[in-house]
Amino acid sequence: MIYLALYLEGRMTWSGTRVLRHVLQFGVLMMSWFTALSRISDFKHHWSDVLAGYSLGTVIAVIMWTWCTDVVLKKKNHTALPQFEISVTGQQMQTPR
Repeated sequence: MIYLALYLEGRMTWSGTRVLRHVLQFGVLMMSWFTALSRISDFKHHWSDVLAGYSLGTVIAVIMWTWCTDVVLKKKNHTALPQFEISVTGQQMQTPR
């Protein structure tokens, strides 16, 4: 869930979704926190085990988000693809300049 919150931070970049992004991030973090607390209150796990798992999951999520996704760094040096008109037959025709 922490990875999902980080992913939403990187992907939801359009201007109209600032509040929506924060609400979704808060929601997924609260779901993960509720799950952790329910495991303790149901006597399924000891609090230190849940804390260790939550910490380990957070570290792994940050590492995966930082080094294994292309969300963090925007690729520079990209050029636009040439624009072609596509006819009904599927043959490409260049647009007039």
